[in-house]
Amino acid sequence: MTQLIKNYSSAIYGSVARNDCDIYSDKDLLYAYDQGFYPDSSIISKQKAGWNCSAYTYENLDYLSKIGALFIQHLKQDSVIVWDHNERLSNIVSKYTPKKEYCDEIKEASEFFGILNFIEDSQKGYGWALDVLAIGFRNFNILNFANKRIYEFSFKKILEASKHLYCLSNKETDSLCLLRQYKYMYRNHENFSKYHKESLKEIVSIFNCKLNIKFESNFVPSERFFAVQNNAIKVQKYNGYQRFRLAESIFNSVSHLLGKDTNQLYRQIISNPRVHAYTFNHTSFIDSLMRNLLPS
Repeated sequence: MTQLIKNYSSAIYGSVARNDCDIYSDKDLLYAYDQGFYPDSSIISKQKAGWNCSAYTYENLDYLSKIGALFIQHLKQDSVIVWDHNERLSNIVSKYTPKKEYCDEIKEASEFFGILNFIEDSQKGYGWALDVLAIGFRNFNILNFANKRIYEFSFKKILEASKHLYCLSNKETDSLCLLRQYKYMYRNHENFSKYHKESLKEIVSIFNCKLNIKFESNFVPSERFFAVQNNAIKVQKYNGYQRFRLAESIFNSVSHLLGKDTNQLYRQIISNPRVHAYTFNHTSFIDSLMRNLLPS
């Protein structure tokens, strides 16, 4: 029997690789491949098994390594290579050196929270906003600590260090700690009744007052949310990932009005943001998406 050649590389990274995962942890798996040889069957299989898959071409990973992107540092210290075609992934990671400073990236990470200017005034809307805050908190502080030559990617350890850096009270620390639980519930579509507006407002206040990340949070009634967020998604300053998250909030608000096939299509897009974020840079794609989401 001819053995199937795996012409890609894969690596487990994050909490599973560090062996400090818990019920709220993502199971992160990286795929690296040559342009035109996307390992879709393997990725689909792993996603069905509960893995959160990221996919990059070797060329993209090499570029990220050359510019000092912290994702490569994450792989360097928090990954276990499962399969490495011609040792291409390990070669990229081994020659990586972090940048001396990440001031521009920190500015961009703080601007990410601008997508929370409008939040649907519903429990699904609160869940979406809490998930965005969880992602934003971790990414902002990964960069903030890297600027101090501290390379940490564990949410729990980042929160522990943040308590001292931002002079957080025990109550404020406990509130931010809950972001991991909210993120897990949101991504697993669990019990939206557990999301509370007052808890969300409290966490937003911590970001504004203690972390000095300034953004407005206007709660918009569900009947007006589509129109407001449809305008927001077209703002040119937003990158592909930000537009993706805005589109996700719109989908959440109208999902009950959509047919089964349309719901399934958009859930597939939302389930793998890293793969689809690039397409959200294109206005024509966004326009087509929004037309399909318009309530009939």
